[in-house]
Amino acid sequence: YSREARKKMGQLLTDIPVDIVHLHNIYHHISPSILPEIKKRNIPIVMTLHDYKLIAPNYTLFHHGAVHEEDAKGWYWSTTKNKSVKNSRLQSAVLQSEMIIHHKLLKYYEKYVDKFIAPSEFIMNLCIKYGWPREKFIHIPHYAEKPTTSSSKKEGDYVAYVGRIAEEKGLRTLLEAAKLSPNIPYVIVGEGPLKAELEKRVQKEQITNVEFTGFLTGKALNKRITEARLLVVPSIWYENYPLSILEPKAAAQVVIGSSIGGIPELLPKALLVSPGDAAELD
Repeated sequence: YSREARKKMGQLLTDIPVDIVHLHNIYHHISPSILPEIKKRNIPIVMTLHDYKLIAPNYTLFHHGAVHEEDAKGWYWSTTKNKSVKNSRLQSAVLQSEMIIHHKLLKYYEKYVDKFIAPSEFIMNLCIKYGWPREKFIHIPHYAEKPTTSSSKKEGDYVAYVGRIAEEKGLRTLLEAAKLSPNIPYVIVGEGPLKAELEKRVQKEQITNVEFTGFLTGKALNKRITEARLLVVPSIWYENYPLSILEPKAAAQVVIGSSIGGIPELLPKALLVSPGDAAELD
């Protein structure tokens, strides 16, 4: 709760006429303190769901290598027991307490947000499963603009992954798939907490067909996407409606993804693989 944020929001709404407020990820920095300040002026509030913070203290529902839906049940007791937040019992207890206060006692989001925008049907249905009323949600998928590319676009021979390099993204599985197909180049674009581990593993196990480019943006990123033979999203967590699939699809690229979370809403069954299954991905 931020008194400063509430005060500044009140001043903003006094100075500038606002018809509707659209929220994104306000949980810990701006905080829900702004919600009653908006609502007392009878301004409608909508909020896009980018993660699972409405139902669980751990935003992703993913920890210790797997999805844990039990953290969304009841009063979130398994969060502290499982050390769901950064493998810390203390941090887990703090966020469990926050959820109890904000959702079970004060009901900030329940009372003040008029509609939640769900990019995937999956995230909407999971929230409903854990107690939210259906009428609170509207399903509006993300979109990606079609890139402007030359008709002489070169198609490469590599498989590309573009995104955050983290455990939940299934990149350990991708390395296993690369080992099973040593004649196919794999390009991993991005940064993240798992990158150093994966680079050491590639070196130690002499996996010669994997390249890490680091973070790319603009033309360099677009080139890696459009010149790939295909792209892969091997996630092992409940992806919502990932841009890592939308953007390549907008560029008319083939994408293979895990059959988990909202990914099946974006890809045909023939392009889905079981999460964590390197042989199937290969």
